[in-house]
Amino acid sequence: MKSLGVIPARLESSRLPGKVLLDICGKPMIQHVWEKAICSQLDDVIIATDSNEVVDVAKDFGANVFLTSSNHTSGTSRLVELSQSIKSDLYINIQGDEPLISPQLINDLIQARKLCSSRNIFTAANSACTEEEYLSPNVVKLITDVNMDAIYFSRSPIPYYRNENSKFSPLKHIGIYGYTFDGLQYYKSFGESLLETVESLEQLRFIENGQKIRVITTEYESIGVDTEDDLLRVRYLLDSK
Repeated sequence: MKSLGVIPARLESSRLPGKVLLDICGKPMIQHVWEKAICSQLDDVIIATDSNEVVDVAKDFGANVFLTSSNHTSGTSRLVELSQSIKSDLYINIQGDEPLISPQLINDLIQARKLCSSRNIFTAANSACTEEEYLSPNVVKLITDVNMDAIYFSRSPIPYYRNENSKFSPLKHIGIYGYTFDGLQYYKSFGESLLETVESLEQLRFIENGQKIRVITTEYESIGVDTEDDLLRVRYLLDSK
């Protein structure tokens, strides 16, 4: 089974302009992500971008790059375009603003696909969800069935705790995805869905159209860089290693 890691890299960012190229301990952020990804069991890792500046920087540190069109609203959309030219059994969508991404998490997604050939979409969740995260609309929560297929993703606190003594641990979503080629084509053919628009969560497109999303659990804590404070935190964590 061939597995391909794809790092979508959009240069424009409303909250932190040019963030994928911002310096973190002497390297651009995107290089940290790429270096983590190539330490996994992926057969190859490609940076997908519409920015010539990102292309030049990525080639300088040795990455393979795929230049996409500029009319993409999500990383998954870039993967769909790439999949028309580069074939793989599994595409792992790795966020370009997570310089601390875990190679083991990537390996776990690859293994999940090997163990479950009936699913076309895979993602991850962490059960260490604090009360603050549970209540925050900026943290996506999810619930699954007994087979670990996602029932729903929401910015709202789910499930609702009618019984305050419940020992159920809420799951917070980790934004990494594995797609088969068919899974990516479903994303394109379904088009934007109602629930996807309401919650601003693209994974709901699959659920609303009857596609199963297999969820694996991980202890990895996602640290995405969206603000200057996030950037300072990641610089501190990497500098202290």
